[in-house]
Amino acid sequence: MTLGMLRVAASLLKSRSELAEAMGITFGGARDAYQVLGYKKVLGADDYAGRYARNGLARRIVNAAPMATWRVPPQVFEDEDPEKLTEFEQAFDALAKRLRLWSLLLRADKLAGLGRYSVLLLGVQDGRQLSEPLESVSDPERLLFLAPYSEARAKIKAFDKNTQSARFGLPDTYEIDLVGALKEGATTTISGAKATVHHSRVLHVTDDLLEDNIYGAPRLECVWNLLDDLDKCTGGGAEAFWRSAYQGLHANIADDLELKPEDETAISDEIDEYQHGMRRFIRTRGVEINALGATAADPKGAAGVVLQQISGATGIPLRILVGSERGELASQQDRENWADRTRGRQESLAGPQMVEPLIRRFIAMGVLPEPKDLHVDWQDIQVLSETEQALVLERRATATKLFGTREADRIIAPSEGREALGLPPDRPDHEPPMPPTAVIARPVPAPPAPGGTAE
Repeated sequence: MTLGMLRVAASLLKSRSELAEAMGITFGGARDAYQVLGYKKVLGADDYAGRYARNGLARRIVNAAPMATWRVPPQVFEDEDPEKLTEFEQAFDALAKRLRLWSLLLRADKLAGLGRYSVLLLGVQDGRQLSEPLESVSDPERLLFLAPYSEARAKIKAFDKNTQSARFGLPDTYEIDLVGALKEGATTTISGAKATVHHSRVLHVTDDLLEDNIYGAPRLECVWNLLDDLDKCTGGGAEAFWRSAYQGLHANIADDLELKPEDETAISDEIDEYQHGMRRFIRTRGVEINALGATAADPKGAAGVVLQQISGATGIPLRILVGSERGELASQQDRENWADRTRGRQESLAGPQMVEPLIRRFIAMGVLPEPKDLHVDWQDIQVLSETEQALVLERRATATKLFGTREADRIIAPSEGREALGLPPDRPDHEPPMPPTAVIARPVPAPPAPGGTAE
């Protein structure tokens, strides 16, 4: 057994609760930071789902990377000739459109980050039970649907324990709740129709893998404590504002004033109506009403520090985390960094771990023809604003004027200049460039003859 297999087996046996018990112990065990700060040690699917449903920033963290990754779907092709549409390309385009493939992969990607993994169930009409291996079908119409499920609704039921198998340590079967519904006002799942599903009918989707190929890290796990801190800043600041912005009234009753019980009740009712209703006056006799002072705390500084930590932990630039990746709130540098990170995610996760394995599964099932070659090409996701496009045109015009001079032609060939400007090499290199301005030659008058004038 290899070291990698031993790590997989160990990770399956190691309890997450045991790891959580080691968190937050500081000062030689004298202080439990998690307990002092109110952090929850053991997190489950219900915790992530609840925070995703009720916390807008948590939803943003889970959705940001998938939304950027799948905003421009990839181009899947067999032949790089754009004028030629092969049989495979026609069949794939039709299948992707019928199944709404890209939107379903987006949903599976989101669900994978909400837990440790998600699955994409292939609904195939092959005449066999879901618990049995998938049979090949020749008719693409027999691939009826694709359905994404979260970890909470797709539990791993059994693993492959055969050390001689290429799938050793990987899921063999899943138990999927096909009709799960949520109880009203709760997050527990009602079992509707649970089915045992063979792994050949499932695409396992996960992100941020370390020791094994099964369990990734939920996107909210590393920032859970920071989200708690942010709630304390914003929620505590709001509570402090609520309490301190208007601290109330002080009714100073004179020492020599005797109030009957009904008079005390009337004064109390008028004060309540002044505070909670539309009454703007209080009738008193022998009672002095004074407004208490009010100060409101500003949580902006503390919340800003927490947001910076969340941005660093998730890799989402701060302006994009709280603003818009295409809006004016995001700086050009932030957008470029986010585009680079998204492109890396497309090429390392979405393509090789989601798109290509799924297409290979379609080919093995017989719903797509075998291509000579398979290419998954991701398009540029960064879109320039009108101001940025105008700036690019202005710089290109300046460069074009520079390349048209004789001084530039001595250093840079015309083809190199056109390539730098993003223009096709239409003009051959041996053709001399046109001068920037036309020079008209004028005749030079002859010098005057001695003793006379020039004609």
